[in-house]
Amino acid sequence: MQLAAIRVPDLALDEAHAQASSSWLTTLERAADNIRRFHRHQRQAAWYMDDGDGETLGQRILPMERVGLYVPGGTAAYPSSVLMTA
Repeated sequence: MQLAAIRVPDLALDEAHAQASSSWLTTLERAADNIRRFHRHQRQAAWYMDDGDGETLGQRILPMERVGLYVPGGTAAYPSSVLMTA
């Protein structure tokens, strides 16, 4: 099987959203809020240090414009995997 595109078109996302029940969307929004609240505590900050030999070491945190993610499919659906990965 070959993919025609790796990006989901906005129209397909809008149609899926329109077909979802309001209770399902409310549940997903609540789960997303819970996940965000939990992971706020894991945010990292950039840091730098001099190693004593004139070299600067550190970690630089940069946002990414676009990413891809893999969500397993099959007989079981786990929306939480999408929310926690994304």
